[in-house]
Amino acid sequence: MPRIPNAADAALPAAKLRYLLDASHPQNVGKATFFTGHGFRLDALEVLERALGAHIHGEAAVIGRPDGVRYLRDGPLETPDGRNPRLLSVWQIDVGDTQPRLITAYPRRRQT
Repeated sequence: MPRIPNAADAALPAAKLRYLLDASHPQNVGKATFFTGHGFRLDALEVLERALGAHIHGEAAVIGRPDGVRYLRDGPLETPDGRNPRLLSVWQIDVGDTQPRLITAYPRRRQT
């Protein structure tokens, strides 16, 4: 599997990080429960930003799309509580761009 190009320059927008931790969002209760349950907090977004910024490095599956290329990165996430569960993060590089940006992230159903 390939690695995500330009991973060091990945975009991790604060709005996306807040979304992942927002249990009041109707489409996000499970993600927020996962992330907060592993010690991430809304008042310390930089901790989640660093963890996802590290998570992008490694092998990823590639999916071609008309609007760019998506990369699926499946691997352990370094968490504040030290349990480091498996996470699937989705990154996209849009057509005409070189910077990967975070689309979403969620726990793997089966932790192996």
